[in-house]
Amino acid sequence: MGHPEAKESVRGTNVLIDVIFVRHAEREPVTPEMIAERRSPALTAQGMGRAREWGRSVLHSNHVESHYDRIFFTGTSIPRTHHTVQLIDEGASLTAKVKKTGQVPEKGQGFDNTLRLRPDGKQWNNQKIIAAGEKIFQEGGGLSSEMSALCNQYGQDYKAVVAAIQKAIATDNSVLPALLERHFPPQTAKDMALKIASTLYDTFIDPEEVRLYIQNPLEYLKRLVLGTLPNQISNTSTLIMGVTHDFNIAGIIKGMLGKRNGDTVEPIQSFMDVGGAPDYLSYLHFKLKRDEKGNTTVDVYYNGVKYELLPEMLPIFFPSHEQ
Repeated sequence: MGHPEAKESVRGTNVLIDVIFVRHAEREPVTPEMIAERRSPALTAQGMGRAREWGRSVLHSNHVESHYDRIFFTGTSIPRTHHTVQLIDEGASLTAKVKKTGQVPEKGQGFDNTLRLRPDGKQWNNQKIIAAGEKIFQEGGGLSSEMSALCNQYGQDYKAVVAAIQKAIATDNSVLPALLERHFPPQTAKDMALKIASTLYDTFIDPEEVRLYIQNPLEYLKRLVLGTLPNQISNTSTLIMGVTHDFNIAGIIKGMLGKRNGDTVEPIQSFMDVGGAPDYLSYLHFKLKRDEKGNTTVDVYYNGVKYELLPEMLPIFFPSHEQ
């Protein structure tokens, strides 16, 4: 055994931890039978293929390293997240000295909790989502005039279309693109589905929801930055990827990310500002680094595009930072 000073000298420099939160792959639409049986929908064939491709493309992109010393892949308690993990792993074909799929480092201390949608154990507040779906089509709710104009243009019954949309929002908003294609041309339907989903998330993810959704991820990331990075063996890298759900990712975006405007960083006002609400396999990537001098940086990407941490996040990760 060497001297304590020697042991300490090989820790905390040139260290990288990549943390990626990704939404699961496309799943089957929810049916009344599934609801009655409390059965979770499985992934579609298309979703499975895209998950493998996501592993091949994203986990070999410019923002992700070509090699890691340690890799940890995991999901939530819902089977489709673990199936997505397996498919991404197959597509990526990454190897490491330490590699665990379905397990996480520091088990019981954060990342398993981080992937849960809310610290109160609930996946979401369904009544609040339904209310948000009703609100966005009320007079002045953001989409009523635009949808009315579209229905007039294509000879559709506005009330019937909106009723179908609100029913989908109450059960499974992933069917919105297919639903709208029954009434409008494909590209128009696709664009409108994106706008509806984004406006729905803008309305639903209010400050209270943000607080619930970022509580566990923020605590985990803070511990990695302040506790794990300085104590990692120098010149090593770790990839931690968790497959989770759309509201979790949406809450983190609204609660932690901003866009630079000159010398200031402003909050994300609408999900349309970041390309839309989290779709299947949308992902957040936190790149945590300490350089050879022990300086720490935290970079964040959403679907490969770099954003900024909100100013109120900086003292959390960098306690000496003055707001």
